[in-house]
Amino acid sequence: MRKQIFVLLIVSFISYTSLGKDNENKKRNLIKGSVATSGILNGMISVDYERNLLFKDYFKLNIEGTYGKYYQIHTKEAFQSNPTFNSITSCINLLIGKKSHFLEISTGVRYSIIKVDYYDDIKPLFPVLNIGYRFQNYYKTGLIFRTFFGTTGLGLSVGIAF
Repeated sequence: MRKQIFVLLIVSFISYTSLGKDNENKKRNLIKGSVATSGILNGMISVDYERNLLFKDYFKLNIEGTYGKYYQIHTKEAFQSNPTFNSITSCINLLIGKKSHFLEISTGVRYSIIKVDYYDDIKPLFPVLNIGYRFQNYYKTGLIFRTFFGTTGLGLSVGIAF
């Protein structure tokens, strides 16, 4: 897993030099905090790093890595416990829009470190698919505000680009 994360980071940083120097004044990195829940079924809280790979007029492509806590209902027990797991998520985010307002479509995979007690019922790999709205100013303040709906329910992110 460390090797995959290392390769992901290398690709992100190489993209800075290979995808055009004309975008030097744009903020291409961002850090944000995210929370999402669908009630008692599942949810997450995470710290996210994102890197812009492709920057066109109406189309942006970002790669994202997150680390956080994830919970998922466990129905094998009579009281339906909600165990929490440390998780790492890797996503590709497509942003469609102009100026600061975007439709965001994200897809990826979450890897959770699961305790042996739950391993038979809860799988460590979980698909991630989100669709939502993102406000992001690439030139001035770098403020990011994101709302989304997806495999983890309704979510909200706030962050800053640099």
